Amino acid sequence: MKNWKKDFPIFETYPKLVYLDSAATSQKPRQVISAVTQWYTRYNSNVHRGIYTLSQEATEVYENSRKKIAKFIGANDANEIVFVGNDSEGINLVARGWARRNLKRGDVIAISEEEHHSNMVPWMRLHQEMGIKVFFIPINADFELEYKRLGELPKSKLKLVALSHVSNVLGTVNPIAKISRWMRANNISARLLVDGAQSVPHLSTNVADMGCDFLVFSGHKMLGPSGVGVLWAKKELLEVMDPWLVGSHMISKVTKKKATYAQAPDKFEAGTGRLEAVAGLGAAVDYLTRIGMKTIEREEAELTEYALDGLCKIPIVNILGKKSAKDRLGVISFNVGGIHAHDVGEILNRRQICVRAGDHCAQPLMEVLKQHGTVRVSLYIYNSKQDIDKLIEGIGEVIKVFKT
Repeated sequence: MKNWKKDFPIFETYPKLVYLDSAATSQKPRQVISAVTQWYTRYNSNVHRGIYTLSQEATEVYENSRKKIAKFIGANDANEIVFVGNDSEGINLVARGWARRNLKRGDVIAISEEEHHSNMVPWMRLHQEMGIKVFFIPINADFELEYKRLGELPKSKLKLVALSHVSNVLGTVNPIAKISRWMRANNISARLLVDGAQSVPHLSTNVADMGCDFLVFSGHKMLGPSGVGVLWAKKELLEVMDPWLVGSHMISKVTKKKATYAQAPDKFEAGTGRLEAVAGLGAAVDYLTRIGMKTIEREEAELTEYALDGLCKIPIVNILGKKSAKDRLGVISFNVGGIHAHDVGEILNRRQICVRAGDHCAQPLMEVLKQHGTVRVSLYIYNSKQDIDKLIEGIGEVIKVFKT
């Protein structure tokens, strides 16, 4: 495994830092930091508006990021890429711009019981406001999605299936392409939305291969800046969606009587966006592309297997999720005996080991798992087996403090 950590300045600032919370947000390589800085020192002006050279150069950088992202996820057309604030905003845009327009009382949206609140609360609000029914697809004892339960729903009423590609608690990789093929084979015409927040940073992604209609993800989880995310949708869906925010930039013509909206993606990008963040996200895509997503998949699988092996050797550690690296990513939730997750996190913090402790914005899943919370380790390319060794040593310290 190559040492990618050298590209991340935060590890120079904190040489002993063991960062194991990338599912919450990733660290940033200097290439991304440089792109954001360069935006302010070389390109800073508004985009799509000025006829002067600086604005035109800024627009080129901005739109080049859109093209890079489209290629990165296998989209046919860069105009299918809509810049949003984050994953949550992208899902809300679909909920407000597509679902509210196309669904009616009694229609059904299916999600899984393992969803992050970002892919749950927007649909629950439609239930409260419009009488839309929300069906929760259960997971089985092997932490796999029982997606064939969709066949129990009336096909004429099921309008949308919205699923995370990877669980932010269990690390399970849901077989989106397989689910999509099964839906079509069973004449289920519902649209398919994929929450790619935990998958796009770690797995090769191709929207055509997945067979989805919408894909959303956040830049800050894939080495990019915070404040920018992506909604991809098929062109024909974007054409019939309503904008969520209206105002400047997203119009074609305004008179005292009427406002005519621009075409997608402009229609959904009201006002001045996070221009420097979009430039940074383009740099993050460049960085991931240079490494190669297959390389990232291979190295993270090796590291995940190493972490699972180490944790499984501690008798009182209970892992929630698959015990092998097959069909899962390096998002590992566990508990240490009866020790509260926050206490585990605090002891590890004293060793500069950063983990997440709590419900991970997945409270319904915690109810299913009969847990008040868990400790979560989440890996990325800058982690190493030495980081895992330090984690295991830290858990030993936790046990020593609370069990002796």
